[in-house]
Amino acid sequence: EACLVSMLSYVESRAKDSGSMTLQTMEENASLKSFLQGKQSWIFLSDLLPMIDSRLKDICPGRLTRHGEEDNGASHYIEKTTRSTEYKQLEKLQTKQRGSDTSYIKAHRQNGKPCFELTTLGYNTAIWIRRRTFPSSQGHYRTSNLVQVEKRFQGIYLAVDNREGGGPKKKLHSMLNKLDTLKIPYFVCTLNIGDYSFFTANKLLPVLIERKSIQD
Repeated sequence: EACLVSMLSYVESRAKDSGSMTLQTMEENASLKSFLQGKQSWIFLSDLLPMIDSRLKDICPGRLTRHGEEDNGASHYIEKTTRSTEYKQLEKLQTKQRGSDTSYIKAHRQNGKPCFELTTLGYNTAIWIRRRTFPSSQGHYRTSNLVQVEKRFQGIYLAVDNREGGGPKKKLHSMLNKLDTLKIPYFVCTLNIGDYSFFTANKLLPVLIERKSIQD
């Protein structure tokens, strides 16, 4: 969500700089799609990363920007050997969505550097996100709502598979409520191995938990 809203803000600024017309006007005369597809509306990954981070809450355990690197970590993330749960969220936005022939964003290269295009689907979704009112219903992906992390848990957070407890329609959220009560920092994602795993910074710790029933 932070990525889509950041890209929306960027293309709005590009439209304003061009001095031609607003995005709303482009919507009305069906020229929005061509404007979004134009290279002038693409944003470099090195610029996008800090924009995303600026929209994350302080309690969010992960950040994308790699301070001290000239491109904010862009070259690090596009390496095939890189494994990052945070950047994986951006990769999901690049896959075609169910019931649609397009994705939220498209990856390109400009002057040899990675950049992204906001599609019309991504644009409309970003508009909806920005207009959304809260509280909203709990979805598949959820994080701990801690304002401050206890000293014994600092630097470590728990990853919970989104299918645990039968998924969000069964016992997942009731189990997460217990983690909230215990003040354990966590986030929900799709784990390829185990039901629970632990992370420190962006590194997976060698501790995996797989719950089994008597039937298993």
